[in-house]
Amino acid sequence: MFGTCNRTYVPSTLAFHPAGEVHSERVSSRGMCCLHVECGAKWKARHAEIAPVLESNSKFLGGRLGWLAHRIHREFCEMDDVAPVAIEGLVLEMLAEASRAGRPYSLA
Repeated sequence: MFGTCNRTYVPSTLAFHPAGEVHSERVSSRGMCCLHVECGAKWKARHAEIAPVLESNSKFLGGRLGWLAHRIHREFCEMDDVAPVAIEGLVLEMLAEASRAGRPYSLA
């Protein structure tokens, strides 16, 4: 729960929570596995064109965004010497996709 809103998460849900947002989670008896990615102020400033999605309270299910989230998780689990670079690249791609998802389609 965040604010006065409730969300139900199913497998492959990707959600963004604004920094500092007060929220809580109630987990069913089946449990839950999740991965949290936090982006610092310097990182957001360096990628200002996609940073607004981090403050959006957006929620996505599956598709390309879900696939990218699974790739990030896999890199995190493997964590070799190049995983941090791979994770940052995948996070950038995921945020670009999420940023485009809210825009109207244009042929221009």
